[in-house]
Amino acid sequence: MSNYEVLVKDGPSEATLAHATDRRAPVVFRVDEGMLEAHLDAVEALPVEAGLAITGSIVSGPYQGHTFVGSYDGKSRRGCFKLESAS
Repeated sequence: MSNYEVLVKDGPSEATLAHATDRRAPVVFRVDEGMLEAHLDAVEALPVEAGLAITGSIVSGPYQGHTFVGSYDGKSRRGCFKLESAS
């Protein structure tokens, strides 16, 4: 497992994340290195407005092939993903 973290500067709304998870549709996040497209495995609400816990895999853009776990704030549309090893 990697300790590398990627800061998300912009991304989809909470509703879009839920829809994408249900339909296994890709979503796009903006990071310092550019845009990345990901398939989400799970999106779960964290307690007391702490945001969302997200897991998924990056299918295009920087870090393609990596899986990740992270936290995301659907209101500010910012978050942090911890990358795991590339497949």
